[in-house]
Amino acid sequence: MTLQFQFLNNALSDYETAIQGVWAPVLQAQGIQILLAVGAIAFAVYTIQLLATHDLPTFILGFGYTIVSLSVLHAVFLYGQDLAIDLLNGFLGWGQQVSGQSPETLTPSGVMEQGLQLMRIFWSAAGKASSWVAPMSAIEDLLCSIVIVATFAVASIIYLLALMEVWALIIGASVLLAFAPLPWTWSIFPGWGLRVLASCVKTFFLLAVIALGMTEASG
Repeated sequence: MTLQFQFLNNALSDYETAIQGVWAPVLQAQGIQILLAVGAIAFAVYTIQLLATHDLPTFILGFGYTIVSLSVLHAVFLYGQDLAIDLLNGFLGWGQQVSGQSPETLTPSGVMEQGLQLMRIFWSAAGKASSWVAPMSAIEDLLCSIVIVATFAVASIIYLLALMEVWALIIGASVLLAFAPLPWTWSIFPGWGLRVLASCVKTFFLLAVIALGMTEASG
């Protein structure tokens, strides 16, 4: 299928290339520096607290907590993005399987092209009534065709933005999670994981709804 709106897929591809090839290395390098700086601040805070209170158990507990959190976040820095990308690809694959549509159709460009195809079919079928013979029907056909194109255009843009949001969350973890090793900021880590999961589930249901809409509209 030749896509007249290939620029939507190209925009997504360029965005993924830039965010993985350019942004990711820079953010990861900066994130590691931030992580080390935050870890050093945590150690300094626990040391000052020990000197002020002479509470050795609290110091040992806080020191051990920081070491464990730094180790966990270091592993996330190394493997978290790959796991999140695999999770996203898995949900996209499931969405394509349950939809019954071809993977080429279930893309931002494919959705927009499908709307244009449906508009052409509708206009061709309804265009038998000449504007001179039935002017009101011709006006209704024109309005319905505009609605069809606009609806699929909005759906393709929503799907494109949803995919861009997931990629931004995945790549942005390098900086976001760098602030998580402290006990009072650790919630950033599970919050990021749940946000990525929610975005992946969102793309899955978007695929399902878009595929259902295309099936109903073509019928």
